[in-house]
Amino acid sequence: MTPQIAALRIARSIGQAEAQADDLLISLARLQIDLLTARREADVPVHTGQKAIMRLIAAQDCVVRGQNDVFRIHDSVADIARERGLMDERGLTEGSGLSDFEDAAQAA
Repeated sequence: MTPQIAALRIARSIGQAEAQADDLLISLARLQIDLLTARREADVPVHTGQKAIMRLIAAQDCVVRGQNDVFRIHDSVADIARERGLMDERGLTEGSGLSDFEDAAQAA
């Protein structure tokens, strides 16, 4: 496999992973709406299903943290592609900016 073909495959896979993480977050958000709506509209105590909602929020947090790592992977792989001359110019793939955000958060 040539480096160019490998780069194309990696780019496609990263894009798919990023999109699937968004799809999962959308699905979890819909589930959250459904759970909360069902609880509000049913004749049940207000705390019914609270453990499930707490687990759902934890799952969403895990997905967002995982998504952040996928963005960092994208940044790292784009750097490698530039170093290897597989991308035309710097800035072709916009960075996630997560490092800058984390640096600012840690400084605060």
